Amino acid sequence: MLFKKTFVLSLFLLASICFFVVVTGHSHSRPHHNNMAIADNNNYYQGVYGFLNGFDRQDPIASLDEMAEQNINLVILYGTNYYVKTTVPSEKDGILEQHFSKIDRYLAHAHTLGIKVIMPIWRMPEDMRQVPYMDAGKLDTAIRFIKRYRDNPTVIGWYLMDEPILRLELLKDKAPNYFHKYVIPALDSLTEALDEYDTGDKLRFGVFQRYDKGNFGLKNGAKILINRYLTIWGHDLYPFIKKSPQEFQNMYYIIRNFYPLNDFVREVKKPFLYIGQAHSSDANPNWQQRMPTAREFLTQQVYPMLLMSDEKPRYHLGNLSWAFGVMRSTPEGRQFLEDVYAKSKRLIDLISTGIANGRIKDISQGRDKASYKGEQAIKAGIYEIPQDSQIFYHKNWYPHPFRGKKMAIALATRREKQDFSFRYPGKVISLQLPLIPQDRICTIEKFQHQYDPIQQETLFKMQIMPFCPTVLIFDTEQC
Repeated sequence: MLFKKTFVLSLFLLASICFFVVVTGHSHSRPHHNNMAIADNNNYYQGVYGFLNGFDRQDPIASLDEMAEQNINLVILYGTNYYVKTTVPSEKDGILEQHFSKIDRYLAHAHTLGIKVIMPIWRMPEDMRQVPYMDAGKLDTAIRFIKRYRDNPTVIGWYLMDEPILRLELLKDKAPNYFHKYVIPALDSLTEALDEYDTGDKLRFGVFQRYDKGNFGLKNGAKILINRYLTIWGHDLYPFIKKSPQEFQNMYYIIRNFYPLNDFVREVKKPFLYIGQAHSSDANPNWQQRMPTAREFLTQQVYPMLLMSDEKPRYHLGNLSWAFGVMRSTPEGRQFLEDVYAKSKRLIDLISTGIANGRIKDISQGRDKASYKGEQAIKAGIYEIPQDSQIFYHKNWYPHPFRGKKMAIALATRREKQDFSFRYPGKVISLQLPLIPQDRICTIEKFQHQYDPIQQETLFKMQIMPFCPTVLIFDTEQC
């Protein structure tokens, strides 16, 4: 009797499991296994948007070379599949073959430089009345892209959607109908094609601009799209508008809004990329962005790392800057690339390794005057720089010049200088402030450190500049 009950129960459990597999197997919201595990702490992406045809008649291969010099290791190849406008099969075949030859050359060169690529296969409906590229990703064209590049080792993912919520907000009362009648079916068909043809099981990526606005903001419609279709998602923000020429005029607003964004990142529990300032300026006067200063750029890039990379598992996989080709295309952009981006990037490269490899201890100070829950006047942490980190392969940064040491990073988010102190349980045996003199953007004042043999700890004291990351590299003896 006991054997019969056990046998019946086993059959019931087996049938339940099979039913669950059948049901979930037909759901687009099922978990999607991919090749960018969030537990991979040796991965930290510092990327840009790139243009296959160059930007303003630039050579895209030369642009890739300059990206490698800046230790860029990820490129979103922007809008690649929207150049094919014709629906005549013979014409489309000819255009695609010419286009594929350019892409093949681009990917081959990116591979030699260690740069990974996310390939656009946008599929949004014509009825969205979106900007032109959004209705150009015909399904048959997307399938051709998927089949051709599904096994390419340089292509790690597909770019499925670009700010799809933005135009929905303009539709107002019509937005819910358009969302369910046009957006969902279009992305469903693309997802079905990926399920069938993407044998490489690559990432599925999309980027959003809003997180708290309208019925289809990040907490509503965008959340549906992220959960239903994406394995990794991004959020972009354009803070430096020409109407606010004063330095940091918009930066505190940006800092404040990182917190609800960070809460959402942890809520959806999917890998995330933060996409910062559109470096456009006179490349397109209609965009009305200005170039950030060095301190603004550092703050915008470093603060998300400090805020979002201190969790286990780590969902924040890196930052992107939009867009490298635009930076190279205008006199103002080129000056920004040389005077701001290149100098700031050296410091960002230095600290990203430790942040990407996990928090040791949160040493934040000054939680007063918060305008958002959890906000701090100073955000700081101590990190390890791992011995075996392989984040950057460029000869100047691999191995990491400070590997195996400890790193303290602090950033103040108030307009006044902030007093900052912390205690480390151990004796400091060497200390460096890793800023090259000619690149000294951020300074530390009134710095001192002293070892207490009774408490067996080292006390650090300093005054730090607002909106500027402070970095200390040190070795210690554990007591």
